[in-house]
Amino acid sequence: MHISQAFATRSPQGSDGPDAGRTPPRRTARGRATAALTAAVALALVLTGCGGGGGSDSAPKSAGSKADVDRVEPLAAAPAPKLPVTVGSADGTEVTIDSTDRIVPLTGSLSEIVFTLGFGKQVVARDITATFEQAEKLPVVTRAHDVSAESVLSLKPTIVLADTTTGPAEAIDQIRDAGIPLLVVEPAKELADVGRRI
Repeated sequence: MHISQAFATRSPQGSDGPDAGRTPPRRTARGRATAALTAAVALALVLTGCGGGGGSDSAPKSAGSKADVDRVEPLAAAPAPKLPVTVGSADGTEVTIDSTDRIVPLTGSLSEIVFTLGFGKQVVARDITATFEQAEKLPVVTRAHDVSAESVLSLKPTIVLADTTTGPAEAIDQIRDAGIPLLVVEPAKELADVGRRI
């Protein structure tokens, strides 16, 4: 069956009625625009409804209110680091970590992992993409998505976390040349990659 036949309108009298075999009128550009707008509004309502949870006693929230801000909830029982530890970095170097006292994660997703693991109080800077509430007051050490090595080094980090998309390479080298442990991890491309990053 051709797709236009699947959507053809039928008369209430069946195939023998006065409209049998008649091709339905084509939608006008205005009709298509109205249908697209209706679909977009319906999708927006479904998506905003998924956040739900507001009972009848909930007060309406204004856009940009604290209730709308992203938060990262730390684990109830944060793991204790076993230091010193030497780990393989995704860029082929071995990195020895002696302290987690001053952490600089250079991507938003690594920041979320560090805060979720309960190390948020040790984070001393953030990437521009770390926009959740607990990180918002930290100094930003990236311009667009480029790392400012000088900004990172000025904060005297004990560990810097990056992924293979972090750059420029000169900034990464400058941080390492200053003697700061810098661990590079592969970016998460699927759910299975998240555990390795943690």
